[in-house]
Order: sequence, then structure tokens, then C-alpha cells
Amino acid sequence: MRRPRRVIEAVGVDDRTHANIAAFAGSRDGAPPSGARSPLLRRLAGEKRIVAVDVPLSTRSGKPALYRIADSNLRLYRAALRAAHEQARRGRP
Repeated sequence: MRRPRRVIEAVGVDDRTHANIAAFAGSRDGAPPSGARSPLLRRLAGEKRIVAVDVPLSTRSGKPALYRIADSNLRLYRAALRAAHEQARRGRP
């Protein structure tokens, strides 16, 4: 349960490449293994449609795919409303 949340948080703070997502979503043991990350990103993109994958147009291979939050409401929450929600949860105005 914790790993999908960390991946979504990583994508939401503009760590959009696979390597940057891995570094941000890591735990005390370091970055999660690629075998755990790739299926999770595919599931969030394909089945859940939370994450969108932007593949750069290029004639040469080797350009990494970029990930972004697909849902506009979730992007708004991640960008602006999350801090207000944390403050309200603590009982602060």
C-alpha cells in the first residue's frame, strides 16, 4: 500500500523519469527494485489511469518515457490543496 503512494507522490513532484521516481520512492533500504517499480507504473498507467506516460517523439531510441499525473483533480490536490488539508486535519485554520 505504501509503495503506490510513494510512486504517485514522486510523479506529483515532477520526478518524471523512471530513475527519478525510483530515487524518490525508495525506502530506508534504497530504491525499490526495478522488478517492483515497472509493474506498478504499468498498473497505475493502464488499469487505474492515474498516471499518464508521455513517450518523446524521436527518430533515435534511448529517450526515456516521462510520467505525469493524468487526473486533473489529483494534480490540483497534489499541487495546492494537500497543504491546506494537512493544516485542517491538525485543527489549524
